[in-house]
Amino acid sequence: MLKILKNLKHMWVSVVILFVLLCLQAWTDLILPDYTSKIVNIGIQARRNRICCSKCN
Repeated sequence: MLKILKNLKHMWVSVVILFVLLCLQAWTDLILPDYTSKIVNIGIQARRNRICCSKCN
């Protein structure tokens, strides 16, 4: 492990950036289903509202 850290000493900025990007990717992978469900739910509500309003007219 120490040998790896010694070799990465001059590239520590790249390692930090890589770690941040990996965390960002994991976060977006976890949040994507929530966004998708919100889009679908809003679309279903809008369709129901149009159907109800068309029946009233």
